[in-house]
Amino acid sequence: MTNLILEWPTYILSGRMPPEALAATQKRVSDPASILQLEDAIGLIPEEEPEAQVFRSASIHEPSVEIWSAGHVEALCDDSQDATHIVIVVLDVSCDEAAQPAQYSGTLMIRDPRAGCANVFAPGLPYGRPFEFVPRPGAYICYPAWLRCAVLPVSPDHKVRLLRAKLVVKQSPPQLDREPSPPPSPASEYERDQKGRPQTRIGVLVGRILKALRVESISADVTRLQIGLMCIGLASDAFRYAFAWWVLKINGSVVEFGSLLAAMTFAQTISTLGVGALGDMWNPMKVLRAAVCLQGATIAILATWAGFGQYHFPLAMFLSIILSLFVGTIEPLTNVAIASVAPTGQVTRVMAQRAAIASGTKLLGPLLAGAMVSLFGAPGTLLAAAAFAGASSLIFVPLRSDNENLANRNGAMPLLSSWARKTVAGIQTFYQVKVDFYFCVMTCMANFALPAFFLVALPYLVIHVLQLPASTLGILDGFFCAGMFVGGTRTVMWLNRRIGKQHAVSLSMALLAVMIFSFTLTRHPAVMGGALFIGGMFMLTIFVNIGGLRAVATPKHYRTRMFAVASFLVSLSIAPGIAFVTFTTERAGIDLSLGSIAGICILSAAAIYFIPNSRKVLEMTEHDAENAYQRLYPAAFLKPDTP
Repeated sequence: MTNLILEWPTYILSGRMPPEALAATQKRVSDPASILQLEDAIGLIPEEEPEAQVFRSASIHEPSVEIWSAGHVEALCDDSQDATHIVIVVLDVSCDEAAQPAQYSGTLMIRDPRAGCANVFAPGLPYGRPFEFVPRPGAYICYPAWLRCAVLPVSPDHKVRLLRAKLVVKQSPPQLDREPSPPPSPASEYERDQKGRPQTRIGVLVGRILKALRVESISADVTRLQIGLMCIGLASDAFRYAFAWWVLKINGSVVEFGSLLAAMTFAQTISTLGVGALGDMWNPMKVLRAAVCLQGATIAILATWAGFGQYHFPLAMFLSIILSLFVGTIEPLTNVAIASVAPTGQVTRVMAQRAAIASGTKLLGPLLAGAMVSLFGAPGTLLAAAAFAGASSLIFVPLRSDNENLANRNGAMPLLSSWARKTVAGIQTFYQVKVDFYFCVMTCMANFALPAFFLVALPYLVIHVLQLPASTLGILDGFFCAGMFVGGTRTVMWLNRRIGKQHAVSLSMALLAVMIFSFTLTRHPAVMGGALFIGGMFMLTIFVNIGGLRAVATPKHYRTRMFAVASFLVSLSIAPGIAFVTFTTERAGIDLSLGSIAGICILSAAAIYFIPNSRKVLEMTEHDAENAYQRLYPAAFLKPDTP
């Protein structure tokens, strides 16, 4: 597996070899002189990465096998005048299981030698930070020889065997800090997908739409997943508006409608926790398709009933609960699907795009749903919601997820018993992975404040304090959704590159606090809209970075349960936040209520710096973060069905 690190203006080729390629290299190093080209050392370079093709003809010089044992350390080396790149391939690593090596034992720190780079913004380094290469079996790196490399001290009982060589590239790799090449034409970019296969007319149209929206199509499977998830969002909006219109217009009882909403919320929260074990026992993509299909079937039954049947509260309650059980499973399964479909090293980026598209759906979905209710009535809109869900299920059909890392299933154990054991094991594991548990507590603090702000504080401020029309509330929400779209498409990745993920999460949380607190200082609608736009831009940084880390760092056979438990805990924080803001607004006024939830966000922004291992895991590249939780907390990931 070869990956291209694009954070630097000069490309760094980095990745991890598959087991068969590593075994071949381990045999080949018995005679280092036989290693003549880069592919002899790291295996084949994928054809779909044109920027890496210049390394195919590169020749290797002076290959040697080195062993780094306890106490080995290297200072910043000088550049090699007779080479364009330096190649390092980790052959094997050994350590004492009873005494794990230190955190940065044997880590390569690659730095930019240009003057002042450690302290200022400079091309080539994201905010002066070095590039870290952690030695693991099969890991390799090929970096330009003009950079400087240091090796941190190797701890006792830790030994690394590696191949180091010089590389001469005949054709210079493309440089991002030089004159950029002209952008490809729309036809050449979208008539073929990233694997070189011809696209259909629909694929070309979708690609051009994404380009117009400044959303880059990462791969065909990612685009298909995003479109399917967008259909799910439209189905949810259409159902919510049509169901409320149908129940309130037919019955007119606010108490019954509130009871239905309370039951649906409770069922959705419980199913979020329960789906974790199912997603790890079976293929999560198939579980997602089944959940979406059953959601559409249930909405279709409601649509038929709304069109031809008579309203009965008990039946409405039953179908609403059944529907919510399916809806609650979608969120954790969506995150797992993104981790399965996204290319290696692109999970955070795909999650950011997903959040941006979801924000656009939240902005346009209610408008579309309201128009459909006006034109087709509740039954027709419910039928359209079922059609959106069915279309989403069909779109997901070609998507595949690997089965090799599913949790072990004991054939003799009843399904219910196995599900219960795995659910309990997932909760225990989530608590034992302390860094992710504390991340979840931090996001719970944010979720305690934000839904209450939008559901209680902002409507109260607009309607009762400012006495503005209800349309103002929709406009302000639109500003926030527009900010989320910009944040998902641009701000998240840019901020991560500039200041690192830990600082980006803390800064974003602090800016949310400033956004909320600014409403106590000014009541001007234009300023309020600007504050909401900026808050939306930075809000996604929190959830995308933490969700992306959870998706990569969690072993695949625990991934759905980790997301399910996190979603369950975060959803539990919404109701107390709403109750708190309602109580403080009634007792002490809106300003004190806003100041209180802004203070909670400030506490959350500071808390990330006190979470153990938070900087370590957040500053890893996605390649190094793969299964990082299992390395940090090996005792947490035991086989759930093993006595």
